[in-house]
Amino acid sequence: MARGVHIELHYCPIPTRSCMRLRLQKGTYALTSIGLESRCSRCRETWPADTEFFHSQPGSATGLSSICKACRSEWRAERRSAPQIREAA
Repeated sequence: MARGVHIELHYCPIPTRSCMRLRLQKGTYALTSIGLESRCSRCRETWPADTEFFHSQPGSATGLSSICKACRSEWRAERRSAPQIREAA
């Protein structure tokens, strides 16, 4: 492989059976014709439950963040543009 070439691999972590059942009942997961989809907790849209649309989060039960990448980048931009208020010590 040549230097400077970046290959992005996307994967779908497999949640446990109990986690899958609970999230399907709650509506945060959906089984569709394209496979397992997860609902973003911020925009409420469903996206394929893989690392192309959600950041990986090893500590969570599903292995994915609950907020989609688009919402996360929007949130970060809002935080960066917001004025910093610092208290005098």
